[in-house]
Amino acid sequence: MKYILTLFCGLLLLFSLSAEENGEEKFPTISAEAEVETFVRADTCHVLFLLKGTGRDMQSARSDFETRKKAFTEKISRGFPGVSCDVLSVNYGTSNFSDYRATENPFVPNVTKLLLLTLPPDEELAVRLLDCGREAGLTPFCGSSRDGSFGAIYFGLKNPQPELDRLYPRATRKLFTEAERLAGELGRKVVRMEDLSRFVPRDAAYEVQFKAIKVVLPGKFCSVDKARIRIALHLHANFAVQAQEMPRPSHTPAKPNKTQE
Repeated sequence: MKYILTLFCGLLLLFSLSAEENGEEKFPTISAEAEVETFVRADTCHVLFLLKGTGRDMQSARSDFETRKKAFTEKISRGFPGVSCDVLSVNYGTSNFSDYRATENPFVPNVTKLLLLTLPPDEELAVRLLDCGREAGLTPFCGSSRDGSFGAIYFGLKNPQPELDRLYPRATRKLFTEAERLAGELGRKVVRMEDLSRFVPRDAAYEVQFKAIKVVLPGKFCSVDKARIRIALHLHANFAVQAQEMPRPSHTPAKPNKTQE
């Protein structure tokens, strides 16, 4: 009841008692929302590593990093054709960069970068690639995400728009059903939809964190399960409503009582 009263008060604020605007009658409006979701299969995969280079100074640490990166990327190109590699800088400084204290720890030259490998959504291929990196001395970027996923392998969806378009009719039907329900609680009926807004519910870009290092994955929607990439669509609209017509009383004349003669 409290919810209905609150909504009714909101309606009173939106009522317009003027009759005409641009030749069209104005009606009071209500707001309605609806959200639908689906789970789809991934169309891409990401495997993450940290690669470190060390030396007696920063120049030698950088040279060590480049040598190790070249050896690993050449191995990848031979054994995993079609896999692309993006390199993201993490650290040019000391090896314990996350908790370094100059007065307490010696400076150990270090160059650390994150290798983001992109490949087809093949779980077997991703696992072999992870083993290959470990054998080459790389550190798997076993991070955690906001949705509670963990690991160094993530599956993603590069282009969610076709799936969102397929969700739209179902979301629209749900939205109209909700609008009709709200209008009915107020003794009104829906006349038309005034406007519509579409949202894709996400807290933020898909971010993975390992220790103090964070990386945003290229895919707009990601998961550790290649068969369950969640996509949701949220609709919000205002609907014009009017009072429901009350049934008219019957005016059928009563039949006269028959009298016995």
